[in-house]
Amino acid sequence: MRIMGLVLASLAGLWFIGAPLAGPVRAADSSTPTAGAASSAEALGEFGDWQAKTVSQQGVTLCYVSSAPSDESPAFSGRNTTGLMVTHAKNGVARDQVSVALGFVPRKGTGVSLKIGKRRFTLQKIQGERAWSSSDAQDRQIVAAMKKADTLTLRATAATGRTGEERYSLSGFVAAYEKIAAACGL
Repeated sequence: MRIMGLVLASLAGLWFIGAPLAGPVRAADSSTPTAGAASSAEALGEFGDWQAKTVSQQGVTLCYVSSAPSDESPAFSGRNTTGLMVTHAKNGVARDQVSVALGFVPRKGTGVSLKIGKRRFTLQKIQGERAWSSSDAQDRQIVAAMKKADTLTLRATAATGRTGEERYSLSGFVAAYEKIAAACGL
C-alpha cells in the first residue's frame, strides 16, 4: 500500500556519518514526529558503504539502509546534507521505498535521474529537498538494480539551474538490505 507523506523526523541535526536518519516515507498515516524520537534509532550494523538501522515512530517500526555519496558534484557545493535511503516498515506495511535527500531544492518541473548499471530511473515525487519514486513497482525495480550493480549515479538540477552528478557506492548494499529485511520481518 502506498500512502504519501509520513515524515519521520526533521532533517536538521538527524544525520549520522553523512547519511540521512529519516525522511519522507510512504508507510502508515501519521503526523510528523518530534526530532527527539530519532534518538531511539538502533544501529543494525555497517556494511561496506551502507548503514542499516531501525527506528520506531509513533508505533511503526521502520528499517532502513542509507549511504552518502562517494563522489559529490562541485555543482552542488554549499548545500545541506545529502544521502540515499531504502526503507521498509515492519510486517510489510511498506517495502523497498527509495528516497534521496538532495541537500537543495531541485529545479521546478525536473526529476532526479538515477543510473544503475544500464538501467535509468527518474524520481518524480519532489518535496522540498527530497525526491522519491512515484510507485511501488518503480521502487522494486530500483532496488533490484541496486542489488546487481556496483555504483549508482544521481543527476539533478538545482533551482539555480546548475546540473550535477554524483556517485553512490553500492558496496555492502545487499548485506545491509538483507539485515533490514530480517529486522522488519520481510
